[in-house]
Amino acid sequence: MLEVKDIPFLLRNCIFEDLCESNYYKNVISNIDDNKIAWETGATKLILFPQDSNFVIKIPFCGEMYDDFNGLYAPFVHAKEPNKWDYCKAESLIYRSAILENLDTFFAETKYIGSVNNHPIYIQEKVSIFFESKNSKYYSKEESKKIRNLCSRLDLYCFHPYWLSDFLKFYTKESLIKLQNFLRFNYIQDLHGGNLGYRANGMPVIIDYGDYYE
Repeated sequence: MLEVKDIPFLLRNCIFEDLCESNYYKNVISNIDDNKIAWETGATKLILFPQDSNFVIKIPFCGEMYDDFNGLYAPFVHAKEPNKWDYCKAESLIYRSAILENLDTFFAETKYIGSVNNHPIYIQEKVSIFFESKNSKYYSKEESKKIRNLCSRLDLYCFHPYWLSDFLKFYTKESLIKLQNFLRFNYIQDLHGGNLGYRANGMPVIIDYGDYYE
């Protein structure tokens, strides 16, 4: 089982310069000597899933290839963090803000663990993504309609009615309103099923909240 202290060694041969969705496999995945690690990508990061570990590894992309044919690359410049490119750092800063507002239980913590080859590396608790969880199979149209009506009455953003329905099984409407106010204040809008999940006890949690502003 991979431990946090093993991550620098795991990534020692990886190339992070101008890392993006177009070159992550060549520069990172192919340089990892461990066939037990699965991976996924989003627009702003690469996520590694070590087998049997209770965390995932988040590696921020530096930018994006906006013309693969001609090899035209553009660095990220709008991430909500001082250096403007690291969406994982932006997530970690939002988590700190959530702690101050006593809302951190609603977010999976994104934690900086150090740099490898001058590139920042983060970890996050491992949870079940909405689409992969058993929760995604047991919803009715009535549940969806109920939560949509509630959001309409309270003037809330109904970003995912099924996940929000589960949220209200664990928390109160007051908690939902506080969370929504926090999301609005921090301009967090990209909350599709791939960015939402559940802890082992079924508790709903937001797992990707750095958003995307490029």
